[in-house]
Amino acid sequence: TRNYWQVRTGLGFVLGLGAAVGVIVGMVVVTQILYASVSDHIKEFGTLKAMGAPDRFIYSVIVEQALWMAVLGYVPGMLLCWGLSVWVKSKGIILLITPVSATGVFGITVVMCVTSGLFAIQKVTRIDPAIVFKA
Repeated sequence: TRNYWQVRTGLGFVLGLGAAVGVIVGMVVVTQILYASVSDHIKEFGTLKAMGAPDRFIYSVIVEQALWMAVLGYVPGMLLCWGLSVWVKSKGIILLITPVSATGVFGITVVMCVTSGLFAIQKVTRIDPAIVFKA
């Protein structure tokens, strides 16, 4: 039964640990990408601040970028998992991907990416609008 494999064999712990490491690594990668993007466009964000754009608008740009990363990472990942489930089913192994589990994974992906975006937002909050006028 499921309980046997998850509790008695330790397989549940190993899979859970692998998932946790995957989330942490994913967050680090997304944080690095968003932070680099903000760093590359620091003058543009400074210009927006100098023109009086509310912080909420600037934050929404970064959150939107994080959401796009979530969607663009989730779709090919889920397609790969679906293809893998079809392939292993032909080998006699059932890999069950339900709509509930797929939705849960999407939710975790969105939370992971938006949380990573918060680190990039911290960089934007410290921008001095005068940076635009420096050579």
